[in-house]
Amino acid sequence: MTTSFISEHSAEFALVPYMKALLEKEFDCVAPMFPWLSREFGKMSKTVHNSDQFHILTLFPRRPKVSENGNIFITVNYELSQVKEIGEDKGVTVLAGCPLATNFWELASCKDFAWVDVNHPDIHEYLVPVKYLSHGARLMDSDIIELIKNSPLHSMKSFEEFIRSVRDALPSRFYGARYKPIYFLIKEH
Repeated sequence: MTTSFISEHSAEFALVPYMKALLEKEFDCVAPMFPWLSREFGKMSKTVHNSDQFHILTLFPRRPKVSENGNIFITVNYELSQVKEIGEDKGVTVLAGCPLATNFWELASCKDFAWVDVNHPDIHEYLVPVKYLSHGARLMDSDIIELIKNSPLHSMKSFEEFIRSVRDALPSRFYGARYKPIYFLIKEH
């Protein structure tokens, strides 16, 4: 049986610091966000950031699902694929990340992650064994840097349009969509 020992929110605590540090090796400023329309897109934020230009990385945290023999699996649900399609249309990089840990203690010092292209043809099963992901389905750190460098610049207006498009496309519950990504706003010079 394959099951998980953490939630996606717990996975975030390992993913975000690593991704921020990785991006800061190449870019001047990296701001992780969990935006609310009434806060990050409110009047004050729009005024302060009116002329800003930045790249956007949308990262879906995925929890490692561990088999009895210690293999790690990842799941990529349909909703993530929908966001990836919207991202491709809007020029926003979208991927999933999973810490490669099998218990709390490995998670605490995790430095190995599976960065996944959610719409890669190899991602077609519900449970995907990480060790069998091809290069392309599993992205290396350098692939992520290149994706960001080759992505268009955005403004607060285009960022808000992307967020609204995603919100409108996904099934919603009382607290919004079931899967909630972290957004990284990335500035060059």
